[in-house]
Amino acid sequence: MKNLVQLALFFLMIFVGFLVYKEYFEATELTVEKNNKINIEPENEKVVNQENNIIKNLKYKVKLLQGGEYVINSKLSELNYIDGAEIVKMQQVNATYNDKENTEITIKSNKAKFNNLTYDTYFEENITVQYLNNIITADKLSFNFQDNNIKIYENVIYNGEFGQIITDNISINIIKKEIKFFMDNPNNKIKMKYNLN
Repeated sequence: MKNLVQLALFFLMIFVGFLVYKEYFEATELTVEKNNKINIEPENEKVVNQENNIIKNLKYKVKLLQGGEYVINSKLSELNYIDGAEIVKMQQVNATYNDKENTEITIKSNKAKFNNLTYDTYFEENITVQYLNNIITADKLSFNFQDNNIKIYENVIYNGEFGQIITDNISINIIKKEIKFFMDNPNNKIKMKYNLN
C-alpha cells in the first residue's frame, strides 16, 4: 500500500511539473490569419516583463486572402494597445513576404512597428530588402497591406545585376509586381551606375 501511495505521488509530481513547465516556461508563437483568428503554436518565446508587455522572440505569421503569406519576427518586442489595435514595437526585425507564386521579399531592420489589426508595418534603421536578385538599403520602409504597396525611402540605394541606383524613393506594388523609382523633388535626378559586364 505504501508503494502504491508513493507511486501515485510520484506521478502527481511529474504531472504538476509538466503543467508548471507548460504554463510558465514554454512560450508560444502567435500565428495571425487574415480572418482574424489567432492560432497559438509552440515557439521559443519568453515574457520578460509582464507590466510593459515585453516579449523575446515574437513571431507573427499572417495568411493573406490573395494567397500570400507574411511572417515577421523580432528578438525583442513591446505590445501596446492603441484604438483597439495591437501595435507591436519590434527590435532586430526579420520579415518575409511570399505571394501566391512564391516570389519572396525579405526585409531586415533594427526597428519596426507592426499593426496587428491591419498588418501594416513601418520599418526603420539599417533596412535591407532582398527582392529577386536585387538588394535595396534604406533608412525607412512602409509596408501597407491595404494598398498592396511597399514604399522604401530616405537614403535609398538599389543594387541589382545591372548596376546601382541612388534615389529618394522606391515603390513596389506587390500585386502588379511593379517597381517605381522617384525623387521627392522632380527637379532632382536619379543617379545610376551601370555594370557593363
